[in-house]
Amino acid sequence: MDNILLNDGWFFKDENGEVLKDPAPAEVPGTVYTDLMANKIIPDPFYSDNESKLKWVEEKDWVYTKKFVVSKETVDKKKTALVFEGIDTFADIFLNGHMLGSADNMFRPYVFDVNGLLKEENSLELRFKSPARALSELEKKHGVIMNGPFCTIRGYGRKAQYSFGWDWGPRFPASGLWKGVRLLGYNYAKFDFVYVKQLEVSGKKARIKVQVEADSLMKDDVAVSFEIKGTKCKKTVRHHMIDGTNLIRAEFEIRNPKLWFPHGYGDPHLYEVKVSMKYKDIMLDQRSVKFGLRTIEIAQEKDKEGRGFIFRINGIPVYCKGMNWIPADSFLTRVTKERYRRLLSMMPEANMNMARIWGGGIYEDEEFYDTCDELGIMVWQDFMSGCEEVPDHLEWFNDSFSKEAVFQVKRLRNHPSVVIWSGNNENESSRYYVSQEGRQVKRYYGEALFYRILPEICRLHDPTRPYVPSSPYSPDEFIYMSQKNGDFHSYEGWGGGDWRKFGDIKGRFLSETGYQSFPDIETVAKFAPKEDWDLAGKSILAHEKAYDKPLDWIRFGVEEVLGFKPAGFEDFVYYSQVNWAEGSKFSIEHWRRRKFITSGILFWQLNDCWPVISWAFVDYYYRPKLCYFSAKRAFSPVIVSPVLESGKVKVNLINDELVPFKGRLVLRLLDFSGTEYYRSEVSAQCPANSNKLIFSRGITVDDPKTRVLVVDLVRGKELVFRNFLFFEKLGNLSLKRAELEAEVKPGSGCVKLILKADTFAPAIKVSADADGAQYSDNYLFLLPGEKKEITISSAEKITRITIRGLNTSKWLTL
Repeated sequence: MDNILLNDGWFFKDENGEVLKDPAPAEVPGTVYTDLMANKIIPDPFYSDNESKLKWVEEKDWVYTKKFVVSKETVDKKKTALVFEGIDTFADIFLNGHMLGSADNMFRPYVFDVNGLLKEENSLELRFKSPARALSELEKKHGVIMNGPFCTIRGYGRKAQYSFGWDWGPRFPASGLWKGVRLLGYNYAKFDFVYVKQLEVSGKKARIKVQVEADSLMKDDVAVSFEIKGTKCKKTVRHHMIDGTNLIRAEFEIRNPKLWFPHGYGDPHLYEVKVSMKYKDIMLDQRSVKFGLRTIEIAQEKDKEGRGFIFRINGIPVYCKGMNWIPADSFLTRVTKERYRRLLSMMPEANMNMARIWGGGIYEDEEFYDTCDELGIMVWQDFMSGCEEVPDHLEWFNDSFSKEAVFQVKRLRNHPSVVIWSGNNENESSRYYVSQEGRQVKRYYGEALFYRILPEICRLHDPTRPYVPSSPYSPDEFIYMSQKNGDFHSYEGWGGGDWRKFGDIKGRFLSETGYQSFPDIETVAKFAPKEDWDLAGKSILAHEKAYDKPLDWIRFGVEEVLGFKPAGFEDFVYYSQVNWAEGSKFSIEHWRRRKFITSGILFWQLNDCWPVISWAFVDYYYRPKLCYFSAKRAFSPVIVSPVLESGKVKVNLINDELVPFKGRLVLRLLDFSGTEYYRSEVSAQCPANSNKLIFSRGITVDDPKTRVLVVDLVRGKELVFRNFLFFEKLGNLSLKRAELEAEVKPGSGCVKLILKADTFAPAIKVSADADGAQYSDNYLFLLPGEKKEITISSAEKITRITIRGLNTSKWLTL
């Protein structure tokens, strides 16, 4: 079988030649924006307000061409086909002047039979139509405006919807070949999909069915061999092929199987099955597929607050801790395997076990899911539709979406990390915008697709996973989302800027929640010249995409909730991060104290697609914000959470480990010089995978502005967890300036930084000047005389370290 890559040697130009008179080199995979940048025709779209100057790119038609040569042997194959793995989005495709067909969906491959058209010397051409114009024409033709924010035309297209701009992202709706192109040639048969279906899974045995979907040009017998590595499972099946699609199956039983578990609950073990197909002595095709064995259930039993929403993996209730994922770049072809792995590895490092792939982006590359499989990160997978109705009254649209869904379900169903399918993101809101008094009075465009077509596709092709029609979704009430059942998107603490309002939310599963903060000042410098370092600066406003008054809301959190008075722009950037570091800690602890009444927290969002002021915990250049470290701490497997309630200090012990916790709780009321005014030590016990109130007592605090309650959880001689309870806003504390001792120990690819303060030093942020530096810890709270060591790793040389806290600052030159 020939499988010839055709990714090299492409050229592009605008159709009317106004930008490029002659074709210029193009990258495949690539986008028109990255090609224009590479040819120095446009500036960096991410810098300053350049985005607003580049709208002309989306309004143009573009032509991509390639010449290629193949052997006569390839031309003479019984079947030859051009395979386009991903066309973005509206294009007519021509081979040697013959039109092969048209594309209008970037989420599925296009395969064109080129028998009789393929020559030894060939010319390939794709004529891309402006996505903005193509979608505007569809909306005008069909006469129904889809209900949704930002850009209504996007509902008519099967294109990444975030590319039309979002409240955290720029508008760059690209054209181009965003995935590879290849020429396929064969005479007998080939594999299309290999599916490992679980029939029965327990700790004692697993029964599976391995099913091969093969395309055949022959009517004869083939031998298909199956082997599961690391086991005794091995079998060869004789199958008589028919012309077209063939299904070949083999069943196996694995005794005492190693199961796949999410991070923190066990080993995410993976098996590998190798499948090969022979005709006589000719090897026709072979594939290796990794898979994991595990059971999934969403337990929704009734309780005192409604119905639960608890993921059970292998029978174990799992508290889901994680993030929403958006595409990792506005220009998708810049998302490398290394970028996937770097960002995803930051999740288990921060005690997270779930990522939700949001419906306004893309079905991610195979590397994303492979990495999640290996790291034990569960994936909540939306189908690609976000915040807008879709024209499901049009047969061609449903057909296109259905082909996409079938392909993606078949592609992703072997990944044990994928634990749920969701029809869309927040489209369900339209269902209730058009309803009155609990009944529908107008059509909700999308109901047929999300309530009938997609669940049937999942039932047919992947019956082992749950499906929900939307996120959020309430199964019990005719309401957009409910705090009594289903999943919930909570932004009550963001609108207006008072994150304390998250403490009023009792959702069963927080599949979205969050709050904005600035990226590091080093990232701001990447997109804004220093003259724009002002909240009203042109570049700053161009990189704040949220609606209403987001900068005012951040200011409210900084000044009113925490009591800070920033002295200038750089001060505000730092305090914005402290603000949400405290807010995320507050929110996590609130929902973890409700463990399994609330059963999951997925923050919006892990990552950015460009450098921006946003909800991200990690910015575009891999720089973690302070909220990342605050969440890492609050997501620890075992924590204690103190609150002041009705005049009493109450402490909950939350235990995510699968064994009971036994230790001691030590509480100390200190002033900022370390003098102790109160001390209590009690037994700290909590059942496995549970939550328990272990302390409730009044503590006299004579001077709230100079006191802190240090709450330590100890097991033997090990300090398991430390928390702090303040009795006044951070900005109102009477802090003396802390003198820092800092020692730097260079290492291989890292430096070790040892810090010590002479008085209490809270909210310390350590920053290295190297892009993408990684920190073992950050957002430090140092007690007087306490030493703290952190490791800073970097591929680049670190030459300067900046240390900033509420009452201290220091600069180190290495």
